[in-house]
Amino acid sequence: GFLIDFNFPAFSIEAFSSNLLNQELLAGRIAATPFFRYNAPFFNTLQVGATMLRDTEPNPKRKRLASSSSSTLSAMGFDVGFYPIKTNGFQWKVFAEYANYENFGHGQGAGTMFRLPNLLDDVLDLEITYEIRKAKEQFIPGSVTPAYELNRLRTGLLELMEQAPNGISHFTQLHSRILEGLHLQASYSSPVEESEMGLFTAEAMIPDFFGPVSVSASYTKAHMDGFGGITDIDENSVVRAMVDWRFTSLLYLSILYRAHWIENTVLDASAEPVKIYQKQDTFQPQLAMKWRF
Repeated sequence: GFLIDFNFPAFSIEAFSSNLLNQELLAGRIAATPFFRYNAPFFNTLQVGATMLRDTEPNPKRKRLASSSSSTLSAMGFDVGFYPIKTNGFQWKVFAEYANYENFGHGQGAGTMFRLPNLLDDVLDLEITYEIRKAKEQFIPGSVTPAYELNRLRTGLLELMEQAPNGISHFTQLHSRILEGLHLQASYSSPVEESEMGLFTAEAMIPDFFGPVSVSASYTKAHMDGFGGITDIDENSVVRAMVDWRFTSLLYLSILYRAHWIENTVLDASAEPVKIYQKQDTFQPQLAMKWRF
C-alpha cells in the first residue's frame, strides 16, 4: 500500500491505497484555497475539497449480497470551511460537508473548531472540534475510522449500510500537544438513535521518546450505544502499540503489538452452531522506508 500527502499554499492532495496488488481500498482528497493570495480577513482562508472512496471488497466473507445492487462500496464527499479568526494565539474555523454512498444513503454535517496554539507560553497546543451530523437511511457518518477494518471483516460494510437508520449524531474531538513532546487525541462519535454505532478512539504518541526511538499507542471501541462500557476491552475493541527505531535517515525498524478478536463458530450442547470471539495477541516486526521531502 501507500500513503501520500502533499500540502501547498493553494492546494493539497492526499491519497491512500491499502493494497497495490488487488486495490482493495482506494481513497483520496483534493482541496483548494483559491483566494490565499488575497489580503482579506477570513476570505483568504476559504477552502473547498472533494473526497472519494472505493472499496472493491467491503464484504470479504460474502463476495456479493443478494440484497445489494453492487458488491463495491463507493462514496463521494464535498466540504467547505473557513477561519473567521486566525491569529498566532487563537484560531476559529467553521465548516460544512456532504457525502453520498452509491446505491445507499447520504448525509451532511456542520461543525466548528477552536485552537489555542500557544497556550501557556508554548507549553500546550489545544484543539477542540465539534460537529453535528444528519444522516438519511443507509448512511453511516464518518464510517472510515479505526473501526473500518473491524466492521469490514466481522459484519460486512454493505450489511451495515443497509441496516443504518436515519437521524442526528454528534462528533467531538480533542487534540493536544504538550511541550511539543507528547501528542494526545481522543474523539467520540455518538450513535444515531436506536443504533449501536457509537465510536470512541484515543491515541498517544511521543515522537522522540529516547533518541531515535518513538512510541505510540491507540485504543478503539466500536458499536457503542452510549458511554457505558467504554473501557470494556472486548470483540468491539482494537488495542495497538508500536515502537519505532530510526535505523537510518530512511529506514525504520518497528515492533507492532495488536490485540483484537477473531470470530469462530463452535457447537453448543444442542449441537447448534454458536459464534464466539477469541482474543488474539499479535507481535509483528516490520521494516519501513520513509522519505520526507
